[in-house]
Amino acid sequence: MATNELIAWLGIKSTWQGIVAQVYVFAIFSFYILKSKNQE
Repeated sequence: MATNELIAWLGIKSTWQGIVAQVYVFAIFSFYILKSKNQE
């Protein structure tokens, strides 16, 4: 099951939709990190 999920993830990653999703998640993650650092 985990292997199938990994294959599916790799398949999604290779598509433009997967790339957009990764950039979107990375942007939110970076924003969250910067926001946390500013609070300290």
